[in-house]
Amino acid sequence: MSKGTNIAARMRDHLERQIDCFQRMLAAADSMSEASLEGEGLDAAVRLQRGHAEELEVLRREFLLLMRDWKAANPSAGEQADVRALAAKAETLSSRITKANDEAVRLVGAHRERVKNSWNELRRGRGMLKAYRVGDPPTTNRLDRKT
Repeated sequence: MSKGTNIAARMRDHLERQIDCFQRMLAAADSMSEASLEGEGLDAAVRLQRGHAEELEVLRREFLLLMRDWKAANPSAGEQADVRALAAKAETLSSRITKANDEAVRLVGAHRERVKNSWNELRRGRGMLKAYRVGDPPTTNRLDRKT
């Protein structure tokens, strides 16, 4: 196996793993809705997003090393075409993920607004309750200024 073939196989493996990661991210994004953010759903979505970010960072670092080796190797035209096809698929999925993330940001923003409005309603209700609260009865041994 030549040096170019080895790096081409490694690059294909990397891009296939990246594509798999992107497909899992898209599946998770497709299942996100405003209702899924209620209760523990928001925490679960944040944990999932952190996991994806960590996985993407590992893939990014690996890609940088592979690109260095790829540039140093002399892969055949066929190997280059295979890798280009996988890279194009990964790029397409990446664009879809960007759109899905924009939608997720919109959903989380809408959820944040609902929570903020609910919080403000609770605060107003609490303020009204305080206004109608019966105070402590006056004590008889208290002197006022006029006495």
